[in-house]
Amino acid sequence: PAPTPDPSESDMPQWTPSGTVVPGDSPTVALVPHGSAWSAYPHRALHLGMDQVGDTGATAVVRVAVHDGTTWRVTRPNLTASGSTVTVPLTADDVKVSLTTDVPGVSYAIESW
Repeated sequence: PAPTPDPSESDMPQWTPSGTVVPGDSPTVALVPHGSAWSAYPHRALHLGMDQVGDTGATAVVRVAVHDGTTWRVTRPNLTASGSTVTVPLTADDVKVSLTTDVPGVSYAIESW
Protein backbone atom coordinates (compact mmCIF):
# COMPACT_ATOMS: atom_id res chain seq x y z
CA PRO A 1 0.00 0.00 0.00
CA ALA A 2 1.02 3.61 -0.58
CA PRO A 3 2.34 5.42 2.50
CA THR A 4 -0.02 7.94 4.05
CA PRO A 5 1.24 11.52 4.24
CA ASP A 6 2.09 13.08 7.58
CA PRO A 7 -0.78 15.13 9.02
CA SER A 8 -0.53 18.87 8.53
CA GLU A 9 -0.09 21.18 11.51
CA SER A 10 -3.74 22.27 11.22
CA ASP A 11 -4.85 18.66 11.74
CA MET A 12 -3.03 18.32 15.06
CA PRO A 13 -4.25 19.51 18.46
CA GLN A 14 -2.25 22.44 19.79
CA TRP A 15 -2.14 21.20 23.37
CA THR A 16 -4.12 18.59 25.20
CA PRO A 17 -4.01 18.68 28.99
CA SER A 18 -5.71 15.55 30.29
CA GLY A 19 -6.20 13.54 33.43
CA THR A 20 -8.56 11.69 35.71
CA VAL A 21 -11.24 13.33 37.84
CA VAL A 22 -10.72 12.27 41.45
CA PRO A 23 -14.12 11.35 42.95
CA GLY A 24 -15.28 13.31 45.99
CA ASP A 25 -16.01 16.83 47.16
CA SER A 26 -12.67 18.37 46.14
CA PRO A 27 -12.68 19.49 42.50
CA THR A 28 -10.13 18.49 39.92
CA VAL A 29 -8.94 21.77 38.38
CA ALA A 30 -7.27 22.09 34.98
CA LEU A 31 -5.90 25.23 33.39
CA VAL A 32 -7.09 25.89 29.86
CA PRO A 33 -4.36 26.70 27.33
CA HIS A 34 -4.34 30.40 26.50
CA GLY A 35 -2.45 33.03 24.55
CA SER A 36 -1.83 33.35 20.84
CA ALA A 37 -1.19 29.62 20.29
CA TRP A 38 -4.58 28.72 21.82
CA SER A 39 -6.59 31.51 20.21
CA ALA A 40 -5.18 30.76 16.74
CA TYR A 41 -7.24 27.56 16.65
CA PRO A 42 -10.96 28.04 16.00
CA HIS A 43 -12.12 24.91 17.83
CA ARG A 44 -11.73 24.45 21.60
CA ALA A 45 -13.36 21.78 23.74
CA LEU A 46 -13.34 19.87 27.00
CA HIS A 47 -13.92 16.16 26.38
CA LEU A 48 -15.21 13.90 29.16
CA GLY A 49 -15.23 10.12 29.13
CA MET A 50 -15.88 7.29 31.55
CA ASP A 51 -14.44 3.80 31.88
CA GLN A 52 -15.69 1.28 34.41
CA VAL A 53 -13.98 -2.04 33.75
CA GLY A 54 -16.56 -4.81 33.91
CA ASP A 55 -19.53 -2.45 34.35
CA THR A 56 -20.60 -0.99 31.01
CA GLY A 57 -23.88 0.16 32.59
CA ALA A 58 -22.13 2.53 35.01
CA THR A 59 -23.16 6.18 34.87
CA ALA A 60 -21.85 9.44 36.32
CA VAL A 61 -22.89 13.06 36.56
CA VAL A 62 -19.97 15.48 36.34
CA ARG A 63 -20.23 19.05 37.58
CA VAL A 64 -18.28 21.09 35.03
CA ALA A 65 -17.54 24.69 35.99
CA VAL A 66 -15.71 26.78 33.39
CA HIS A 67 -14.20 30.14 34.39
CA ASP A 68 -13.64 32.81 31.74
CA GLY A 69 -11.62 35.16 33.94
CA THR A 70 -14.75 36.90 35.21
CA THR A 71 -17.58 34.43 35.82
CA TRP A 72 -18.28 30.70 36.11
CA ARG A 73 -20.64 28.78 33.85
CA VAL A 74 -21.77 25.44 35.20
CA THR A 75 -23.14 22.38 33.41
CA ARG A 76 -23.80 18.84 34.65
CA PRO A 77 -23.41 16.37 31.78
CA ASN A 78 -24.26 12.70 32.22
CA LEU A 79 -21.68 10.08 31.24
CA THR A 80 -22.06 6.36 30.64
CA ALA A 81 -19.29 3.79 30.63
CA SER A 82 -20.70 2.29 27.44
CA GLY A 83 -21.21 5.65 25.71
CA SER A 84 -18.91 7.93 23.81
CA THR A 85 -17.30 11.09 25.09
CA VAL A 86 -19.25 14.19 26.06
CA THR A 87 -17.92 17.46 24.65
CA VAL A 88 -18.24 20.83 26.41
CA PRO A 89 -17.36 23.78 24.14
CA LEU A 90 -14.73 26.23 25.40
CA THR A 91 -14.02 29.80 24.30
CA ALA A 92 -10.76 31.68 23.78
CA ASP A 93 -11.50 33.57 27.02
CA ASP A 94 -11.80 30.48 29.25
CA VAL A 95 -8.93 30.09 31.72
CA LYS A 96 -9.76 27.04 33.86
CA VAL A 97 -12.20 24.20 34.42
CA SER A 98 -13.27 22.65 37.70
CA LEU A 99 -14.60 19.07 37.58
CA THR A 100 -16.41 17.22 40.37
CA THR A 101 -18.02 13.77 40.45
CA ASP A 102 -18.76 11.03 42.98
CA VAL A 103 -18.01 8.19 40.56
CA PRO A 104 -14.55 6.76 39.71
CA GLY A 105 -13.39 6.25 36.14
CA VAL A 106 -14.10 9.74 34.75
CA SER A 107 -11.37 11.32 32.63
CA TYR A 108 -10.98 14.59 30.77
CA ALA A 109 -8.98 16.15 27.95
CA ILE A 110 -8.85 19.77 26.76
CA GLU A 111 -8.22 20.12 23.04
CA SER A 112 -7.81 22.82 20.43
CA TRP A 113 -7.68 22.19 16.70
